[in-house]
This record gives sequence, structure tokens and C-alpha cells, in this order.
Amino acid sequence: MRIAVIGAGLTGLSVAALLLKLGIRAEVFERADGPVDSGSGIYVWPQGAQIMRFLAGDDDLLERGHAVEYFQTNNRYGEELHQTAVRLAEFDFSQPAMMYVRGTLLAALRALLETDQLSFGKACIAVDDNGPDVTVCFADGTESRFDLVIGADGIHSAVRNSVHPKISVVDSGVAAARGLVAFDCRLLRRDLCQIFAFDTSRLVSYPLSPTRDDRYWFLAYPHHHKPLMDREALIRHCSALRDPLPDFVRRTPEDVILSHPLLDLEQNHEWYYGRVVLVGDSAHGVLPTLGYGYTLGLENGFALVQALLSSRQGDIEGALRRYRRRVAGRSREMAQVMRDITRLFYFDGEAAVNTKSLEPIYADFRKLARSTVF
Repeated sequence: MRIAVIGAGLTGLSVAALLLKLGIRAEVFERADGPVDSGSGIYVWPQGAQIMRFLAGDDDLLERGHAVEYFQTNNRYGEELHQTAVRLAEFDFSQPAMMYVRGTLLAALRALLETDQLSFGKACIAVDDNGPDVTVCFADGTESRFDLVIGADGIHSAVRNSVHPKISVVDSGVAAARGLVAFDCRLLRRDLCQIFAFDTSRLVSYPLSPTRDDRYWFLAYPHHHKPLMDREALIRHCSALRDPLPDFVRRTPEDVILSHPLLDLEQNHEWYYGRVVLVGDSAHGVLPTLGYGYTLGLENGFALVQALLSSRQGDIEGALRRYRRRVAGRSREMAQVMRDITRLFYFDGEAAVNTKSLEPIYADFRKLARSTVF
């Protein structure tokens, strides 16, 4: 079977590696001219860590990250409002939740592929399911034909635009800044993701090591369609937090702070068309409110590969129908939970964030998490 994976981000590389693990060699096409490292962190829930363990066949991928198994929500003064365990108590997950430097994880996933599987500088501009095969058209004027095309090219997916051109990408109204920094503070722990809610905003801290003070921080705020905050504006915004939390931003050079609006995706669309299928943010665009986006992409990829491998030869569309039935509804519900959390933290007001308001949303999330494909 000739398969193209469009996009060499975390989900695209993972799907290609899963296929290779099970004997199918896909070609991966990436628009960038070389490996891209956004300089940020990535969180993997235990459901995703199980798939990563299967993918690598050993603990190599897991050993490159740091276990973080609890989410703690605090007010602006550092007083705890809510804490929830990430691992589902009734599941026999042998793998913990893991926090990674994104570049480290991308490099590890690329290493699982054969050297000539991945082509850079190949921006997909159109996909045409034109009969006996699917044609992928690239910006450099070349075309290639495949039996199946997997769109893993993110929220602005060219693959999705080719098969579902009316689906809208929408601004959630929230912007985020993020960075990596060495930061020692007695308020912060090396075993927790800690969230500090203030002024319809959140500062989130993820530890990256059990022995060092390396941390990934994420600051999100409603931007009301105004220009994004620069470093000085972010520092002023964080002044509402207790000291020394604003130092997350102060100690991070402006040229390594990443800022962008958080985008959402209309959910009422098909996940496949003919022999073209979507995975990860190309399909669901989950907001990063609980860091479940890559885990959901891993689950999508795992279910897709299972469906393809268990199908009769040539029955690609039957496999894609089973894939859609298995993951699309759950993914849409998961995206809605993330919207509910986003509304609570960023639009309902600081006084609305409390144990009573948080627990029902986390309960909905845990219910969905129990339906993991792994």
C-alpha cells in the first residue's frame, strides 16, 4: 500500500512510525525546509505514553521525558483550589504521564523512521482523489500518487481544505505565550503541573526534570482580537500574581517567547473523503487547555493504523469508516470539554474558578479519557 503522510509534526511522525512498526512504509512530506523545533514543551497523558511505549518497543521515548502525574489549580496567591490525578485509577496503565521538550521528542520520533522516508521543503497545496489513486500536488510543481493520503498537517491543514473547503478555523479569543526557562521557586514543585488562575488568565508551569529547575511555562489570556502582548506587556499582566511568578516571563529572552492566538476548528465535518483521511489537529483542533492534543493525535493514529492493518487488502474506505466511527465522536466531545474549560478560565471571571466549577468539567474529561483506544 502506497501511503503519504502530510506533515512531519508530532502526530505525523508518530503515525508514520506506527505504520513502519507494523510493516507499512509511508512517505512523509513536510512543508518546512528542515526539522522545526518550536522551543516549547509538550505533555503526553498516560493513554498516549502507552502508545509511545508500544511504538518504541522499549522505554527509550519515555526516558527522554519527565513524569508529571497531577494537575494542581491555584489562585493568584498560590493557594490550592483543586488537584486531580492524571492517571485513571482503575486502568492498569504502566506508563506515567510525561512532559517533554518538544524538540527532543520530535528528534526521537524522526529517529524511528528510515532516513529516506521524510522529505522536507514539500508543501502540499492540494489533494485530488481522482479514481485509481490519490494525487498530492506540491508547491514546487511536482505531483505524487498514492493509495491513501493521511493529513497530519495541523490546524491550517491543506489536506482538509482540499476535501472539506467550507470548514472554518476560528479564533478562540484567547492568546498564549510560552517559553522554556530555568526557574527555582519554593512555590513550585517538580512533580506537578501547576496552574495559577488570575484576571481571566492562566500561568501554567510544567517541570521538565526531577533534578533540575528547567521548566516550560504557558501564559494564556483573552486578547479580544487586539495585538498580542509583547514581553513587557506580559510582565505587567503577570504582576497580578504573587512574587516571584512574574519572573517566568522576566527571565525568558523575548526572542524565544512564542506568542500566538489559540485557534479552534468547526467540528461538524467528515474525517475522511474517499481515500484521504485526517488525524490530530487536522481533524479536531483541540484547544491546549489540558495539554491533551498530542495524546488525542496518538490515539487517532493508533486507531487508524489498527483499522488499516485489520482490513482486507484494498478495502481502504471500509477501514476509514471504522476509524471514523471509533474516534470522531469522542474527539468532538473532548474538544467541547476543552472549550468548556477555556470559557471558565478566560471568560467567566476569576471568581468563577473554584472547586465547585472545576470538578464537573474534570469529571466529564475523565469519563472521556476512560474510552481511550489503548
